[in-house]
Amino acid sequence: MPKTRYPIPFIVNSEAIVAILLIVGILVCSVFGQVDTVSDSISAVPEWGDVEISGELSTDSLPQNDTLEYTVQLRIIGNPDDYAIADPGNPPVANLKLIGTSQSNRTEGSAENVVLIKEYRYKYVPVTIGMAYVNPHRVQYIYTPNGKSRTLSTTRLEVEVTEAVLPKEKMGLTPIIVIVAVVLLVAAAIIVFIMHSRKQAEPEEAVEVPPEEKARQALKELNKTASDDPEKLINGLAKLMSEYILERYGITLKAQSEDELISALEGKGLAGATLNNLRNALKVCNQVRFAAHSASRADVETVELGFESLLNYGKKENTEDKYERGNPKT
Repeated sequence: MPKTRYPIPFIVNSEAIVAILLIVGILVCSVFGQVDTVSDSISAVPEWGDVEISGELSTDSLPQNDTLEYTVQLRIIGNPDDYAIADPGNPPVANLKLIGTSQSNRTEGSAENVVLIKEYRYKYVPVTIGMAYVNPHRVQYIYTPNGKSRTLSTTRLEVEVTEAVLPKEKMGLTPIIVIVAVVLLVAAAIIVFIMHSRKQAEPEEAVEVPPEEKARQALKELNKTASDDPEKLINGLAKLMSEYILERYGITLKAQSEDELISALEGKGLAGATLNNLRNALKVCNQVRFAAHSASRADVETVELGFESLLNYGKKENTEDKYERGNPKT
């Protein structure tokens, strides 16, 4: 017998349908919820990242000989690797001269909320008295997650430049020593001046220089100037002998012959070898001075011997006179 096929009835359960719809709704909501969460997380960060800039001057007024410091600060919130920051260069300024720059980095906050702080410092000296300005300083960076570029700018700052002020320096040990030394020198100078004034006020006894000492001093000076010229030396010796005889014995050589002078000196007590040496010396002097005799070194020695004998006799006589005055005979 052929088999008879019967249709299988399709039984729809209403509770099953509701369950299926509920599951599908949950899945759909879950998907849209994830999309919203991603959208919210993306919209929390601006398209150019999170960077702040500020500029600050160390003072708003300074003397012309002082130093001004300008600091630019960048605050980078989040992952620093997400930012490519260009070199800011030097800020445009007016009435200021740049003398130095420096840069430093530091971090603040926790690992989840890290903040990188980049500081650029510039040092200036004022050029003239008046107002000086630091114009807006621009810094450009790129936010690498989306490649967006942005330029930040500081505000214009001004500073007043006043007249230069000399710094008060502490006095060290060296200036004190110098001052004390100066005071002592001034005091010593005052004491010397007072003593000198008192000494001048007191009558000073005239110191008598013996004629022999004066003649020997003059003879030394003559030898310095005329030692290489016998004729000049003999003429000088003749003059010195004439001056000495006049001062020591009161006899002038003018208008007197050689014999007359020797006789006059004999009357003063001169005798023996002293007169012989003097006679020879006078003879040579007269030959050189009046007879056109060519002087030699031997002639010079003859005149010097006569003059030396005369001086030695005068010194001996002067010593004996002093001795007799100090020890009178009873």
